[in-house]
Amino acid sequence: MEIKNQVVNGKPLKVQGNPLNPEQAQIAEIIYDFVHDPIFGSDDHFFCTPETWEERGEDFGQGAELIVVFDGSVLFDILNYYPSLAEKLHNSLKSQGYFLELGYSWSASIHKI
Repeated sequence: MEIKNQVVNGKPLKVQGNPLNPEQAQIAEIIYDFVHDPIFGSDDHFFCTPETWEERGEDFGQGAELIVVFDGSVLFDILNYYPSLAEKLHNSLKSQGYFLELGYSWSASIHKI
């Protein structure tokens, strides 16, 4: 399935599937802001809507509000190898009523608390 760009508040988000709804866009923006912090530079990741994720036949992340795929990106390293940095992202999401659950080593699903 094709990955398309969707601009949210001036931020170019890569999305596989239907355009993000406002709630999904809010989640995506939190993650975008985290990985585009100047200490990390830019990052290569994309977002999947739950419908697209299900169509892909993936095992993890069912029932999520949004899925982020980050194979080969700085987010992969942070979530898999740097728990103190990952905690900052977890806290940012938690402050907005969400939690992140690592699925595969290259994906995470975002759920409501």
